[in-house]
Amino acid sequence: MDLDIVVSRAAGLDVHKKIVTATVITPEMTETRSYGIVTPELLELADWMAASKITHIAVEAAGVYWKPVVNLLESYDFTAVLVITPQHIMALPQRQPDVPRSQWVASLLRSGALNNHLPPRPKRELQEVVRYRTTMAHERDREANRIQKSLEELGTLDKHIIANIFGVSGKRILQAMAHGETDPKKLATLAGPELKVPREILIPALNELVEVHRHIMLSVPLQHVAFLDLQIETLDQEIAQRLQIF
Repeated sequence: MDLDIVVSRAAGLDVHKKIVTATVITPEMTETRSYGIVTPELLELADWMAASKITHIAVEAAGVYWKPVVNLLESYDFTAVLVITPQHIMALPQRQPDVPRSQWVASLLRSGALNNHLPPRPKRELQEVVRYRTTMAHERDREANRIQKSLEELGTLDKHIIANIFGVSGKRILQAMAHGETDPKKLATLAGPELKVPREILIPALNELVEVHRHIMLSVPLQHVAFLDLQIETLDQEIAQRLQIF
């Protein structure tokens, strides 16, 4: 079917795991080429489209294979790089069987039938950091649950202290222990008011925790939690910094 032309110089990309097929459509020509998903070939692809004076590019997104392609194209001076979902394509008039998929995507782009489903790159990068932070937090929670269960099985520590060992005060104490501090009195100074444990109970409990910490099956997980806390803190700072541009 004939489509009205809104964009005169457009390209459509059909991206797979190891190959990307691209079609450029301009008033002078329609041409299709294929490239590998490696940086030198992707640079050739981008250079070819730039030399063809392409202004708008539509990339059909399947899986995660489109990401390196789009990231590279965004570094060029194209007017727009759109990412289109297969569901969006399927909702549009279907292509002729003998027409390459990349050519059909380019034709739809020229007609103005495609909408971008890709957030701006800064937002995408922020989303990746947030997802990674969530993964780290889940790992920390799993490790913390294992440690709390082990401490409960020992039966020597006050249950209130065990319940709060990964709270604000507990995190400070565990990080100090992970850095080698073993003096219960010094560790007790790191406890905040939310712990609500008298000093005469807290210091012996921390002494017991120091002894427990020397047990390899608890010392390694405790150090792991302290490490994860620091990593999460670093990611929180990164997220806060990235949010400033929005």
